[in-house]
Amino acid sequence: MDNQTNMSIENRVFSGMGPTGRLHIGHYHGALKNWCHLQHQHTCFFMIADMAALTTLYDSIDVIQNSIWEMLVDWLAAGVDPEKATIFIQSRVPAQVELAWLLGMSTPIPWLQEIPAYKEKLAKLQGKNLQTLGFLADPVMQAADILAYKATQIPVGADQVEHLRVAGEIAHRFNALYGQRHPQGPHDILPQPQPLLTEQSQLPGLDGEKMSKSYGNAIFLRSSASLIAEKVQGMAVARDNVHVPGNPNACPVFKFHRVYSPRTTCDSVEHACRSGRLNCGDCKQPLVQSITEEQNPMRERAEPFLAKPSLLKDIVDAGCDKARAIAETTLVEVREIMGLSYRMPLELPEAL
Repeated sequence: MDNQTNMSIENRVFSGMGPTGRLHIGHYHGALKNWCHLQHQHTCFFMIADMAALTTLYDSIDVIQNSIWEMLVDWLAAGVDPEKATIFIQSRVPAQVELAWLLGMSTPIPWLQEIPAYKEKLAKLQGKNLQTLGFLADPVMQAADILAYKATQIPVGADQVEHLRVAGEIAHRFNALYGQRHPQGPHDILPQPQPLLTEQSQLPGLDGEKMSKSYGNAIFLRSSASLIAEKVQGMAVARDNVHVPGNPNACPVFKFHRVYSPRTTCDSVEHACRSGRLNCGDCKQPLVQSITEEQNPMRERAEPFLAKPSLLKDIVDAGCDKARAIAETTLVEVREIMGLSYRMPLELPEAL
């Protein structure tokens, strides 16, 4: 049995991303950078959430199909190591889907309808029909994703804690309903996942709004040095005249400095900006260098996979095999405790 299959659940970390397009530096600083750190300390499961993406892109499946491999290259380029973490595709682990259905049997619908993110998406995507079972039940699928691996630590930002709380409630309800049926006495089959709070990316978009590929204000991972320079030099600034004192806290460029520049540089930039002594173009140049230096090794790590895409298939195949072994073990336990094993009894009752 693989070491990860037999690893104590106390050390298991689970996270995932939906394949909805190219990843940008906001994704790196908001999630991937942390994943690369966690994989050296924990048993990590990183999932490509293609079925979750279907909840809103059910009529745009080409986006998902085209994004899966590109996103995987971005993960590997960022430093996610398939030798240290299990990387797999959600839809290739059928046990998770069955587990979600079984958990859904006892999940009250109002729990799902009251999740803030559910209401926000409904309001934000008004032009799309999201009155679907898949969209409503997505939090149950997310719970199954986590609970299939009995992961106890989930890296999330503050805005995702509510989803994780619901996953914990689903696990708690399942244990309360069926735990007393355990042959060894009352027993929790599904552990309570706990948030491993991570800092949100402090990077705004190039225009000062939220960085998003759909807004056209992002710097994508693996960008060339020339494109990085072009993007940074075109960033919005908080003033037009160098001789007018500026407000660095209102400037997207300074927010990039807080992420990419040493404290001494940030202090120097802030003082020079407030005194009106710093040209905005000069302020941007160190960022060009820092972002380029960050991206150079990513482009290098991506090269073998771009040259030989079959390597990606090998990584996913191996990761899916590991994931299935663990998820199927959990599903067997769940089916057993729910009375779905249907073993033949030693004796059948006589007919009346």
